[in-house]
Amino acid sequence: MNSLSAPAMSRVQRGSVYAAGVHKGSEAQLKGSPQGGSSSEKKIWRERMSALRRSLSTECHRKLSQLICRRLDGLLGVLGAGAVGVYAPVRGEADLSWLWKKSGAVPARAYYFPRVSGNGMTFHLARDPEHDLQPDAFGIPAPSAEALSAPSGSLEVVIAPGLAFDIFGARIGSGAGYYDRWAASGGPRPLLMGAGFEFQLAWDRSLPSEPFDARMDWVVTSREAIQCLPFT
Repeated sequence: MNSLSAPAMSRVQRGSVYAAGVHKGSEAQLKGSPQGGSSSEKKIWRERMSALRRSLSTECHRKLSQLICRRLDGLLGVLGAGAVGVYAPVRGEADLSWLWKKSGAVPARAYYFPRVSGNGMTFHLARDPEHDLQPDAFGIPAPSAEALSAPSGSLEVVIAPGLAFDIFGARIGSGAGYYDRWAASGGPRPLLMGAGFEFQLAWDRSLPSEPFDARMDWVVTSREAIQCLPFT
């Protein structure tokens, strides 16, 4: 269960989020049902999507990232999310910094960033991400171990990067499995949102996936935001 209020969820279910450019995935757009996959298939997807991300110019990447942020901002507002897990972008991932840097913004949300330790991952508050984050052992900007950690069940939404997504919520990440292990670690589960560019969302096919892969509840791209279909 996520910790959002029932009124907030009912607003989403009634479809009032169309104003933010949001719609549910349509079964009429599917070609076949979800299928299992292998690591070799995931590798192909990773290579393909990595190449497409690298092909974006700096200006195109900036503009598309801002579009993603605007859709996320609208959706998070409808959901009434106040405690949100985000990420610092690396290797061409969508840049979410507009969310906390937008001009005249009232800090109505607390943003928590992931910190990796061993095989695990925790989320820590960054009140000023531009100064509070420092490169970790992998070169990824992360909060310090002393930064306030998110208590179990306190995060309402976690926005996850990825290389590819489908409308059933499948996500192909970098392959390290940190988000998958974190999502399976127990405790109340927040809503999981995948963030990426429009070419990273597969509408007409299902991605290769494994039983231990964490599935997204929403996928937000530079073109749309979809509430993922149930995986059966």
